[in-house]
Amino acid sequence: MTKKTLGFIGKGGVVSHFFSYLESNFEQGRGLFDEVDKILFYNYGYETGDSFKASGSYKTITQNIGQLARTTQWNVSVDVAGSPRDITDFFSSCDVIVDAGESFIPDMEKGRRRSTRKEGLSAYAWDLFEFGKSGVNFSVESDYYFYLQELGLTKFQDYTAEGRKVTDFAKFKKNWDVSLDVLKVVSEVHRLLPIGQRMLTLFPFMVPMLLERGKQFAEVVELEQKKGKRVLPTYITIVNEPCLAGTVVTSLCPQMKEYTVGCTGYDVLRLEDCLNDIYAAEKKKAGLEGYVLRVTLRGFHDREVMIPVIYPLREEDREKFDRVFKNIDYVDAYTFMKEQVGNYFFTHTDKNMTSSQVDEALLRTIVPALQSRGRAFSVFPSYTERALCNGFYQMLGEDGGGLFLVGDSRFRNGKVWGEKSWLHYDEVRSDE
Repeated sequence: MTKKTLGFIGKGGVVSHFFSYLESNFEQGRGLFDEVDKILFYNYGYETGDSFKASGSYKTITQNIGQLARTTQWNVSVDVAGSPRDITDFFSSCDVIVDAGESFIPDMEKGRRRSTRKEGLSAYAWDLFEFGKSGVNFSVESDYYFYLQELGLTKFQDYTAEGRKVTDFAKFKKNWDVSLDVLKVVSEVHRLLPIGQRMLTLFPFMVPMLLERGKQFAEVVELEQKKGKRVLPTYITIVNEPCLAGTVVTSLCPQMKEYTVGCTGYDVLRLEDCLNDIYAAEKKKAGLEGYVLRVTLRGFHDREVMIPVIYPLREEDREKFDRVFKNIDYVDAYTFMKEQVGNYFFTHTDKNMTSSQVDEALLRTIVPALQSRGRAFSVFPSYTERALCNGFYQMLGEDGGGLFLVGDSRFRNGKVWGEKSWLHYDEVRSDE
């Protein structure tokens, strides 16, 4: 079996926690170990590859991988490729790429929790989400100064002492302006139709990075196709928000639509956790005390929208679901479940602000993507296994336009294979 190269963009909380999870749960990683003999990191922001390797987070990750290799006899190498100016080597070397890149947001908490800092664009975004309006002070100059402070600087210089590239004010302002424009649009949507927290406090600050990623991919894909390369790497994005991230990147590089997936399966795991705990009494009354509710989601990846479209994972489970939920008040259940899922992040995460559900969902997505490479006549997971519940490109009209929406999917030869598009899902069954 031909071994493959797994690439990572980012080495922060999500990636470091993923390898820490694997070290503690190595039996679950067997599929990954069987497929991969090289792990490659993209040098997205350091002066040299050696500077990247000298960073604390990279050292921690390589220590985790080293321990895994000793425990499992995994024959794997780890390296760094590319530069902030050229992603070509990294892109062309990888079979699967996981993007957990960071936003430019000038805030320690990265928008996941409200910062103790009472001013700035991040505080403004949080106010818009929580109150619909804001009176906080914010300016690009203040945020840039705060950004420099985070790096331990008082003024601009090309690189930090650790070799990390420093964004100059002109580029920072360009990113800041883009984020403010996106935030204005998203907040107007939120005013008319409430949307989840990550759409306001995270996604606007990811857009500058995603636009850059899309341009990078477009340039390198053109080069690869000129060389005659027909199969592109599978691109798994887990940045917030994954479906919108896929939409932004592929709007600039449409050749990657079939190869791009937004990793959102952790929401299904969280929902199942909540459902089986909250409705334990109802299951017992229905004579299904030992039955585990398994669900899937469809549509937009947002707690305000996706909670009403929870479906039994298998059609044959509908009768059991009806028995469990026949006496519940659906309005109360919707409100309650929305709160549970919204608060899950804050009640089930560690100091790195991630959880085992994210690790598990990412592993479940990476392994079949790798397994499918070079296998044009098979799907992964197989039809006898549970489908993935991730974001993939779905056409919304006959003109070919579409968005990345959540649904059941599998992989075929590195491409995302959606079982049904949003247009072709059955309508919710009536009681008639």
